[in-house]
Amino acid sequence: MKKFIAAAVLLAVLVPFAAAQGKLTPKEPLPKKTETAGLQSVKQERAAKISAITAKVQDINARYYARQVQQGQVMIGSLESASKSWLGLPEQNAQLIALIKEYARGPEVPDLTWQELDQLDENNREVQRFLHNGRENPAAAKLAEMNRKIRELKEPVFELDARYWAWRVAVVKDTTMDELEGYAKNWVGERSYNQKLIAKIRENVQTGNTKKLTKEEEKKLNKVTKQVRKLLKQY
Repeated sequence: MKKFIAAAVLLAVLVPFAAAQGKLTPKEPLPKKTETAGLQSVKQERAAKISAITAKVQDINARYYARQVQQGQVMIGSLESASKSWLGLPEQNAQLIALIKEYARGPEVPDLTWQELDQLDENNREVQRFLHNGRENPAAAKLAEMNRKIRELKEPVFELDARYWAWRVAVVKDTTMDELEGYAKNWVGERSYNQKLIAKIRENVQTGNTKKLTKEEEKKLNKVTKQVRKLLKQY
């Protein structure tokens, strides 16, 4: 009985002492983590800088996403949800969503030109360089290098490639321009080059430049295709 009383007295003394030392009892709530004013300022400054960079292509970005909305490739609600995690200032992201909605409600938005795609890609690289303190993102740099090499391989057969696909669209009729435009979004290489190729294919179809490739031309085009596949295996 004396041992029990002694233990109770000891417990009564130790619990207040532990609390006084800042130790939490199991029932006490954990303190909430709060950002310091300095950290909030740094985040705000970073967001403002990113918004200043992306503002230069906001209209292009809006038309790019609006076209996807019109084609049913993405829902505006999904974009609104995703925008809450986008880099930059929340108010600018909200403005971009509003502009996307405006374009999506209007007439059909034409696909971006290859020059506009170049602008978007360069803008994305500028954001990445800012986030990496002026250095190129290693993964982005590797991808850009691969895409550049693919373009360099394909440029000499650009006209043959465009005429081949125009022949498939207009003569063989086993694909359409709409289908090709959809496929082009997933083609390897620089987006701007692929869009430039689509524009040339469309021009060939419209002007009747749809003659089948000769055996020699097919051989030349196939050789480049094999070189591109070999390059892809290296990355």
